[in-house]
Amino acid sequence: KISWLKKIEIGTKEIGVYVNENYRPYIYSTKQVETIKKVNPEVYKVNYEIVNPTEYTFHIKNVKNSFYLNLSENFNSQWNLRVGNFSWIEVITKNNYFLDSKYHKKNDAGLNSFYIDVAKACDTGNCKINTDGSYDISGTLYFSPQSYMYLGVIITSTVIIVTMSLILLMFGKDLYGKRRK
Repeated sequence: KISWLKKIEIGTKEIGVYVNENYRPYIYSTKQVETIKKVNPEVYKVNYEIVNPTEYTFHIKNVKNSFYLNLSENFNSQWNLRVGNFSWIEVITKNNYFLDSKYHKKNDAGLNSFYIDVAKACDTGNCKINTDGSYDISGTLYFSPQSYMYLGVIITSTVIIVTMSLILLMFGKDLYGKRRK
């Protein structure tokens, strides 16, 4: 009875299999906020690359109006959007590095929606302006606690290397098997 599910036959009588013919891509844009109450007919594909499960880079060409960038990931306020170049260390060292959190909303499906005001996002020169007045926007969707994981790995690795070096210096032997004085 659900219009967007279509039953398919795979040769079993006990198991029913359905295909969702109206699925959304993992990252996509819309002109209006997504809602489960009505079908949003204008869904636009976004070119993106998976850097890792906590970081996605995206590229959108010929944008003229503000839009919503939707991430099909359970809503978490720690997901952030950066227009322009991205550096994980600057997540820790700079204030206001990402799009303001007031533009990050939980949509009806419990997923992440970011409102991108093109004029504000591109006024810092982080977008390419085309001859027709449209913009090419590139950016990063990032789960910000990951920066602290990277920092923790660097600190832990440094401590291990320094500790092992000190142990080798204190208890190590020279090439001839004699103890250092």
